[in-house]
Amino acid sequence: MRVWLRKRKINKKIITNRKKLHEFLKKENAQSLSVAKIHPYKSSNTLCVLASGKSINEITNDQWAFIKKQDSLSLNNTILHKFIPTFLFYETDTDDEAHNALSVLKFENLIQRADDFKDVPIIWHYQEKRYFDIDKLRNNNLLDNSYFQTSYSLPGDTPEDFQTSLEYVKGKGLNKEIDVGLYRRGSLARILHFALALGYEEVVFFGADLVNADYFFDTYTDQDLPKGCKNPNMKEYTYNSKAGLKTQSSLHMTVDKSVHPVTMFDVIDKINHYWLKPNNLTLRIAHDSSALKSILPLKDWKSI
Repeated sequence: MRVWLRKRKINKKIITNRKKLHEFLKKENAQSLSVAKIHPYKSSNTLCVLASGKSINEITNDQWAFIKKQDSLSLNNTILHKFIPTFLFYETDTDDEAHNALSVLKFENLIQRADDFKDVPIIWHYQEKRYFDIDKLRNNNLLDNSYFQTSYSLPGDTPEDFQTSLEYVKGKGLNKEIDVGLYRRGSLARILHFALALGYEEVVFFGADLVNADYFFDTYTDQDLPKGCKNPNMKEYTYNSKAGLKTQSSLHMTVDKSVHPVTMFDVIDKINHYWLKPNNLTLRIAHDSSALKSILPLKDWKSI
């Protein structure tokens, strides 16, 4: 992509997405995500990110003790674990027929945990296409602690091309603003953008396995789940690819090259090298069962 065309595209999309977000916030009397608003919640230099891979079930007592001493962030279905984090990154899926049932389920699971999360900043991924019920947030006292972030998937048809986009937005200082989450392929990228902007010195991924479509809650019974919550069947999740409609039964969609040649591995690797390391932010994985071990170091638990 030509340099001038890339710059024009990025600038135009960010302006457009911000405008849509601000229209939504004004209409609903809701608040946007910003460093100034969210920084008071920050209390450590390490951020423990809890995704939904099955290795969440491998977290040891010593590792849980470490997590509880640091800031933590749960992502989406990790609310099915009874642990209450510092931050919650949450998003429903599209409101189309294929994904509506899952979106409603995810929203209802959060409502069931309203008392647990009433003091936790909930960071919503806002897009017009996503299912949403803001009245339920109001009625369950979850709107005042909700912060809305729009997003932009940075262009790049190869890892090197994606890197060029990262370097451009870094030069503009856009990776230090968080009302627009910059990413590609998945929310882990938006979370890294968030961690960078808040000045964390270390991020540790827990449950970011990306090996397959196995989740920590697959084996949960009703007794294991927080009261009132229901298990989503993520193995039947469908997504579009160049090979047609696929079901996420064995391969996580964020690393499926038939969706796009730039995978989550490429995205995390490039963000790490061109955003995080230059700002002295160290990114590690908690368990060597994560496929990210090919690009990220393992946390040294012996020294804790």
